[in-house]
Amino acid sequence: MALDRSITSGDSAKKPAEDSPRIVDTAPAQKDHETHSEPAAKTKTYEGSVETWVKSGNGGSEARPLIHELEGEKSFSTASSDTGADAQTTRDLPDVVIDDSSPQKAAVLSPAEIDRRAKELFQAVNRYDEGYIFGIGAGNDPDLKSIRDILDPLNEADRKAVETAYQKLPGNENKADFSLRSNLKEKLEGDDFREMEAILNRHDGRTNDAGALMLSLSHIDNDRKDGESRVFEVFSTLDRTRMDKLEQDFKADYGMTIDQALDQYGLSKEGRTVVDFLRKPAEERTEQEIKDFARFAVKEGSLDYLLLALRGDSPQAQSARESLKQDEGFKQSLIDEFKPPSGFLAGVMNVGDFALGPIDEVVGGAINGDLSWGKVLGGLSIVEGATALKNGVDAKDDDIRFMMAMDALNEGRISLSTIALNNTGSLFGWFDNKENIGLAVEGATDGERRAYTLGRKLSESGKEPRGAEERQALEYFNRIDKAFKDAGDDREALHWDAVMRYGKDSLLADITSKEDTPGRFESVEGLKEADWNRLRSEGGERYREDIKTAVEKLADKDEARRMLEILDGKVDKTNPESTFDDSKGVHRSLFETIEQNKNKGFFSWGYREDGVLEGFEKMTAAEAKRYKDDPAFKKMVDDFAEDTLNGQRQVYARMLLDQVAETGAVPDTTKPAEAVLKDRIDNKSPEDSMAAVEKLLSDPAVRERLNKPYNELSKEDRFLRSAVDTVVQRAYEKEFGPDPAQTAAMYGQGMYFPVETSYSRKLDAIQHTLLKNGSLSASEKAELGLKDNSFFEQAAALDPEARAAIDKHLSEAEKKLIDAVAQNPDKKMTLSDRIYASTVLGKGPDAVDFEEALVTLRKGPGGEARVQELREEYGRKYDRNFDTDFLGKIDKDDRGRFR
Repeated sequence: MALDRSITSGDSAKKPAEDSPRIVDTAPAQKDHETHSEPAAKTKTYEGSVETWVKSGNGGSEARPLIHELEGEKSFSTASSDTGADAQTTRDLPDVVIDDSSPQKAAVLSPAEIDRRAKELFQAVNRYDEGYIFGIGAGNDPDLKSIRDILDPLNEADRKAVETAYQKLPGNENKADFSLRSNLKEKLEGDDFREMEAILNRHDGRTNDAGALMLSLSHIDNDRKDGESRVFEVFSTLDRTRMDKLEQDFKADYGMTIDQALDQYGLSKEGRTVVDFLRKPAEERTEQEIKDFARFAVKEGSLDYLLLALRGDSPQAQSARESLKQDEGFKQSLIDEFKPPSGFLAGVMNVGDFALGPIDEVVGGAINGDLSWGKVLGGLSIVEGATALKNGVDAKDDDIRFMMAMDALNEGRISLSTIALNNTGSLFGWFDNKENIGLAVEGATDGERRAYTLGRKLSESGKEPRGAEERQALEYFNRIDKAFKDAGDDREALHWDAVMRYGKDSLLADITSKEDTPGRFESVEGLKEADWNRLRSEGGERYREDIKTAVEKLADKDEARRMLEILDGKVDKTNPESTFDDSKGVHRSLFETIEQNKNKGFFSWGYREDGVLEGFEKMTAAEAKRYKDDPAFKKMVDDFAEDTLNGQRQVYARMLLDQVAETGAVPDTTKPAEAVLKDRIDNKSPEDSMAAVEKLLSDPAVRERLNKPYNELSKEDRFLRSAVDTVVQRAYEKEFGPDPAQTAAMYGQGMYFPVETSYSRKLDAIQHTLLKNGSLSASEKAELGLKDNSFFEQAAALDPEARAAIDKHLSEAEKKLIDAVAQNPDKKMTLSDRIYASTVLGKGPDAVDFEEALVTLRKGPGGEARVQELREEYGRKYDRNFDTDFLGKIDKDDRGRFR
């Protein structure tokens, strides 16, 4: 059973009413909340009034009216059973103003549709099997697929509305203890109930880690080993933010702490040790903790634990692996535990030979050093030593677990070559896991790629291999190809093949990574310069042919043809004067883009809104001119944007179209207001959004506008204000958790009336400061975790006392960067500082994005000497190797351009 950790869809069709945000005015002088009302949408009437939907007590059924007619009747999802004074009290309550910064999405379904879903859900949960054979088969028979299909696509607001409607279904509305959850618990078995409960508990915009954990724990009773492995999986990839959210969500959803649940569901003592290790995120583990857990793994004889201990590329994990390679006692214990008792490996390895260094030679089956076949392929031809090793594994004389243990120690992952050595069933599911396959492919050595490519070529040709090397390469390819096809679907197998042959950052890998046609068009339209050069150079025809083969397998005939037309137009091999910059102007037309996003929205109807926005962003110059000059064309585009887009996406599109109407040119998405809304739509992190917000607010006129009371804001400014407030709120919640009052309300009455608490007062004060001043201080940013490059420059300029006050919010690596910037004469980051921030701290642009700066440096005065000065400056400031840090973040296929 797959763990439910999905994120709900962010796309929808046109909603009944605009999802305009409700913003609490943060100005201190404003005592009462302002409210805003949007025009009500027209209500559609559905035909049909009678349907059989409730099972009668004797096993038959009775006809009852449809839950309600839409016009003139209350919906069960909105109607209240309160009467008299209580109802009047409810009506007299002040308007509730909800801040749009919550990640929960607005309801999409109409009240009538909510009621229909509740009714269908009741039928599915309470389905009764009336057929029987010799008395077997009659009784409860919930329709799990239908239950899942009804609940899974809904966003959080609609699921809550369905729960409310379900509780008020005719015949059950007066039962105090009746609810969807109680009904599911009554009718479903343990694992099935926990799966549906996890769907109900899922929050919009983030993975449902709490649900995944509970589902995994409940599986322990059925299969301890598999259940505990699932528990480990939940914790294994969480960073600090998600770990904290897991703790909060689990307590809120299940009424107990994680520790209490681990005890209640009987996690083993060894499993508890694993969980204790994994609950500290990878970036927080010390080298010593990693080594201690690795020793525990070997002592337990668990390859799974060893891989959990040593995997990853954090500095601590790399240091731990290097240290353990030099630890004679650890190496001996690893050999004793995992070395096979017989076969090819048994007579080769002893602690003296366990050098774990580069391969020196392979002679007559004697291998000195690392036995990983990836190392053999990386340095030498495929020879008889590897053949003997493979044959030993096939015959099960050699335990491949030893190879996996060595991979874990050397690289922190399983190598692709070990996958090739695997005989079916010997690895207990490790290599039918897509994530493990993907990691192995991305980490493949140059030798592994050469062997794979040679074997693939031989397989395609159908020719008999000549000599040992070609035979081995063909065998290697066949094994890897089978592993790809066994582990993934057709698209995933194509993707792994593309990564092996052209690298993970190649156009072909990008195209095959996308699950839908609009995404593949975006890949082609986003052609990178490296791929442009590859396609125009000698051998580009073969690359283009491989792209053609892939898109024809993934898209229909017309879509594939159009993708290739765009690609050929960008590359333009017929024009020797064509440049990469010229290629950027070749893409789909506005309405072509829009049409290809049709029927991609919520429930597969309507339009994929972000795809429609892309059409406006990438208007051609001819379309922009026509929009300005042709009133009929302009009206058609405006009407489409108004009818199709909602909320902030509609406002963002209006901003772009207003630009085009004024200039007749392609819209500029980097203008301050547009950039802020685009970051909000793209759900960028607060840290990555802060620069755009401060740029917008650097204009005093904008600050004055956005500080007005809510009812005086224009529609555009309401969404800008919401986006600005959201950046602060999300950063605040990341550091301090969600508002306790709001969280309690969400899991209690389901409604939140804003109240003033110490939590809300501090949040309001920070939001007000940002709107008033246009920026936050270094101290405020440090406390909120808003540590972009501008923060490091702010912090570097602080006096010693102010700097000391923020140290408690900084990691040692962050302190080192600030110290280095503070030594610069202008207190601004140099290129070496920005590269350190990117490669070590993960701040700012990716490493590959520094190519232009490095090329400029190399071509400028001093040439290579300036590049060497950069290396030396980096080493002097940070006591680290520039090439190791920087090139380690560059894809192997691209490293030649940076050396």
